[in-house]
Amino acid sequence: MGKIPVLLTRSLMRSSGIRQLSARHASASTLSCGMKISQRRALSTTFGSQGAEALEQETERKAGWMLKGIAAVTLTYVGFNVFPLMGDSMVKHSVALLRTQDPYFKRSGASRLTLIATDDDRRLRIVNAGGVAGLVNMLESATDDETCREAVKALAVISQIDAAIEALDATGVQPLLVNLAGSSLDLESQQYATTLLERLSVRKSGSDQ
Repeated sequence: MGKIPVLLTRSLMRSSGIRQLSARHASASTLSCGMKISQRRALSTTFGSQGAEALEQETERKAGWMLKGIAAVTLTYVGFNVFPLMGDSMVKHSVALLRTQDPYFKRSGASRLTLIATDDDRRLRIVNAGGVAGLVNMLESATDDETCREAVKALAVISQIDAAIEALDATGVQPLLVNLAGSSLDLESQQYATTLLERLSVRKSGSDQ
């Protein structure tokens, strides 16, 4: 009979110890949770709307580049798989890109015209579609070296026929080409501009005779 109270006492002591440990654990968890919430509130207070605005701008920027990348892939696929079967449609579509507001698409149009102009027949099609005037407008409105280079490069490739030189001369682009050939920091653009000026000079010399 004396053993039963002893066993009962031990059982109660163990139960009390377990409860104390559980209470301590719960208190520690509550404290940890409170600290995390406080930290989050502090970060939110520190960065506030500026952080949210920066995150939104970064997301929009990445989305914009993603859309441009998808568009570039689509244009490339269509250009090499569909448009070759459509003749003049490929030229007209490329010239139409020169009239867009986005410099990225302008450069895409100029680059495609450079690839298209592989013979005199295609060069003449580009001239007839208004490609020379479109490239000159692109060159005049260019705000960066890359856009300028793509425009003057396409003009140099296309202007290997008399019709292109005549169309180029009619735009009055000579002063711009002179400035580009003499002051541009882009050596490639300088070379293309110099080539175009030489061809214009030869045409004028021929017409004077």
